[in-house]
Amino acid sequence: LLVVGTHSPVSFTQYFWGKTVPLTDDKVDYMVFTRNWMLRGMDEDQWGNLWEIYNTRDPKFVIDFDGVTYAWIYKVGPLISDELITHEVNAEFGQEIRLRGYDFTPTEIHAGDSVTVTLYWESLVQPTGDYTVFNHLIDPSGKLQAQKDNPPQGGMYPTSFWDQGERIQDVYKLNVDPQAPPGLYDVAIGMYTLETLERIPIMMLDGSLAEDARLILPGPSIIEPGD
Repeated sequence: LLVVGTHSPVSFTQYFWGKTVPLTDDKVDYMVFTRNWMLRGMDEDQWGNLWEIYNTRDPKFVIDFDGVTYAWIYKVGPLISDELITHEVNAEFGQEIRLRGYDFTPTEIHAGDSVTVTLYWESLVQPTGDYTVFNHLIDPSGKLQAQKDNPPQGGMYPTSFWDQGERIQDVYKLNVDPQAPPGLYDVAIGMYTLETLERIPIMMLDGSLAEDARLILPGPSIIEPGD
């Protein structure tokens, strides 16, 4: 369910099928700042600090009537700096999207636990399609022990919405099979078109294409019970 924060949830909810909450709510996908509230400074003490943060960013959408802007819509999320990325990758998906890097926590788990994989994407152009991301946790023998597939950000931010140059933080929780053997695991990352299940080609830094259109990246260790 898409969650939008705005100055006046009661007024906005009649135009929106998702969930509408105040701007100050800590669980929102988009923020809508409206001209009327901005000009009048109504309850500015409640949202003014948020405006100071977001007005330095490019809005996702701008609503204009007769050349006058009435609303600014911002996608909520952190600014993705290079310092935020733990493991650098820089592989290109279909010449549209770059995986700049990834992270995973914790680094050691037991079988039956979960591991969180965070991907950092950058849109090289506005993508032409909506792609599904797959995350596979592979044991030392190459067997799949956990999997999570969905469009970015739990389906709330399709790739076709991404603007050129935009960076996106994308989080996945993988639940490991309780019978998974101990060892050093890899994370396999890729994208595909849901309708055809066709994977998006991945170009590596050296210009070669990734085998099976997936990246094999170092992942967590599964440790013995009691360790």
